[in-house]
Amino acid sequence: MTLASAESLQRQLERDGLVFTSRTLVHRGIYAPQDADWNYKDIPHLKEVHKQVEGIPAVIEDHLICNYFLQRLGPFRMPLAVTNYAFSPNSQVYFTAAFVFALVIETSWSSANGVETEVSTTYRIGSSRMYRTLHPLVHYLLKRNYHVLMAADIPMRQQRGKLRQRGYSFAGDSGGYGFAGTLRLAEENVIAPPIPLDTKLIEHSVPSTDMQAEQSVFVGSDDFNGVRLVKIGDDLWAFPRICPHEGASLDECELSLSGEPHLRCPWHGRKAVGKKVDSGGQATIGNCRVSHSSTEVVVSTLSGITHVAFEGS
Repeated sequence: MTLASAESLQRQLERDGLVFTSRTLVHRGIYAPQDADWNYKDIPHLKEVHKQVEGIPAVIEDHLICNYFLQRLGPFRMPLAVTNYAFSPNSQVYFTAAFVFALVIETSWSSANGVETEVSTTYRIGSSRMYRTLHPLVHYLLKRNYHVLMAADIPMRQQRGKLRQRGYSFAGDSGGYGFAGTLRLAEENVIAPPIPLDTKLIEHSVPSTDMQAEQSVFVGSDDFNGVRLVKIGDDLWAFPRICPHEGASLDECELSLSGEPHLRCPWHGRKAVGKKVDSGGQATIGNCRVSHSSTEVVVSTLSGITHVAFEGS
């Protein structure tokens, strides 16, 4: 497959009489280059995370996707046909046309200092010379849209970066990410760090009298070494604190009692179904074991965090 660089597309359009201006926006954050790669290729999160745009995929391959985007502009929705492809292992190129403007966008990412990742996005706007004076307005609108998109995307990357600092990794790190692969929502792509054989579990006790109806109690850390406890009716239920699919935090998710009690992943809409813990019995959530009696709930976990956080605290 032959892929044109953003520069090549611009040169070809310039030969046909268009004039171009460009602007580059840069972001640095504490996450891995792979997290930026995954984020830009992740199709399902568009529907869940980005409310100002609706994506309708037409062609999806590992390194190429063609969409219709219904972009919201105030009370209006503007349809855009966008082609997006992986130009290199650490860059993507997008191109589309809006009104009288040709848009060619390139995003690239690289490790900045071993801890941070730098992501650079260059917007190239082309048009006939008579519309050149409108380029600053288009750049302004693109910059505003960029900040809206990043306000939702950056926390996703930072969440994965936080997990990486604790030794976690992800299934796509070694082989790379593809657009089509992100559609497999049932996969569990979070890889927990290995547990040393001599590791001892730490017990956390919560008095049963502290468990209020449908109030969440968080025990341990906000990863596989923690658990969310909820009393529903007379029953105790345990829920994970991160989604095993791609690592989204579930701590802020509202509890749904429709069908089996569950949480809904804020990134992709995947259900995290809870486990009921029978009195005198035991349930396993991630690396945690939960048991309870009439007087207390005991959570055995790898986390050395000793506090118990109640919802809203």
